[in-house]
Amino acid sequence: MVAINEKHIEELKELLTDVLDLEEEFSNTDHFMEDLGLSSLMGLEVMVAMEKEYGVKFKEEDIKNLTTVENVYKALVEKNANFE
Repeated sequence: MVAINEKHIEELKELLTDVLDLEEEFSNTDHFMEDLGLSSLMGLEVMVAMEKEYGVKFKEEDIKNLTTVENVYKALVEKNANFE
């Protein structure tokens, strides 16, 4: 189980807000497409932004798991992302 670092979660949410151009508040468990109405293309934008920001590399099939803030965070931790 991945331990949640609240500081990193907040930084990630700020980045996602910018990348996804969100104006509304969202929780760590809100589904990007189902709850926030985002397109699958936005999922690709999330993946590319995370790769740039955190120095990780995702596989194309990873995109289906990048659906909530918590899922993105867990994927980043598993890939040893640089949160500093």
